Amino acid sequence: MSTHYDEGPVIAQRQVPVLPDDTPQSLATRVLRAEHLLLPATVQALALEHAR
Repeated sequence: MSTHYDEGPVIAQRQVPVLPDDTPQSLATRVLRAEHLLLPATVQALALEHAR
């Protein structure tokens, strides 16, 4: 166990393009949208794997 945040292995990731006309806000919005899709899919995959 670690007392440091976010030091474990990467269990899922998704690439998000950085577009030429991106602002910090537009990129953050795109990243958040990707996170909202990735998190439930990852939790479901881990739960199914654990149930086996």
